[in-house]
Amino acid sequence: MSDLFREVDEELQKDRLKSFGRRFGPIIGMVVIIVLAGAAILSYLDSQAQNDRNKAATSYYLATSGGAVSKDELAALARDERSGIYGILARLEEASEQNDPTALLTALQAEELNPQLRAGMARIYGYHFAHLGWQDVENFVNLLSPSMAGAAAEIEFLAHIADKNTDKAAEALTRWQDVERVTPSMASRRNEAAIYLKLMS
Repeated sequence: MSDLFREVDEELQKDRLKSFGRRFGPIIGMVVIIVLAGAAILSYLDSQAQNDRNKAATSYYLATSGGAVSKDELAALARDERSGIYGILARLEEASEQNDPTALLTALQAEELNPQLRAGMARIYGYHFAHLGWQDVENFVNLLSPSMAGAAAEIEFLAHIADKNTDKAAEALTRWQDVERVTPSMASRRNEAAIYLKLMS
């Protein structure tokens, strides 16, 4: 008797499963297809974005390597909305080619960069203006980040050391030493600079 009840119960369960499958099977199938299609589309878009970044990186490298900067290639890259950070670098490179700290400052402030990255790029591009004299570079760097006070004097010091002009390097070092609040790493570099200048003199 118990076997009969078990068989009836099993048949009822099979019927319920079949009914559930007929009722919800197409919906589940559609959900699976949509999920798989969505994953495939996202993978394709990510692949395309990576290809765009690789292409932009190559374009930026070709435009800025090998001597003279290719202004046409930089301009094309600067206008390309898919170029990401390389488009930003291209626009900044275009601005720096004008040899005008104000133009580059305007370009840096126009880009959507976090403050630390903006300040870091200001310091890097500050080297580009070392030949203009310490005051222009100081204004350029400090307008972007007051916490980087002394960076311009450091840049000028290094530029004069590279030119083996110890007198000008000494003047830059004096201005650098007059800056009161500097980071520990800058204080360490400043001490090393003073020792190096003594050895060169």
